[in-house]
Amino acid sequence: MLAIDVALYIGKVAPAVRAEASIGSFFHLAYLIQGTIQLFL
Repeated sequence: MLAIDVALYIGKVAPAVRAEASIGSFFHLAYLIQGTIQLFL
């Protein structure tokens, strides 16, 4: 029963999370790249 509830919850939340993650991962990636560049300088 719990697995079904979790699956329904993920189904509701996933589109919002995906939209936020695509923006968030871009900034996270930029932050990582900046940190990596600073390590080599």
